[in-house]
Amino acid sequence: MIGPIIEVIVKVAFEVVFEIIIEPIASVIWRFLLVVIGIVTAAIGITVINESPKAGGALIIVGTVLLGGSLVSLYR
Repeated sequence: MIGPIIEVIVKVAFEVVFEIIIEPIASVIWRFLLVVIGIVTAAIGITVINESPKAGGALIIVGTVLLGGSLVSLYR
């Protein structure tokens, strides 16, 4: 009789911990990673633009979109 009750309590506690603590941390980490990847991609694009304007421009655009999208999601 007590076993199923404890199982339900543990399940609910895990769901609460996951929803309140782990999900926001995960989204913050993803945003930080996207900002870093965007900066690195744009920096690589800037260094490559002299050798290949198309590839450098594409990298700059991708980096800007990653960086901008991540920053815009902070204000939503």
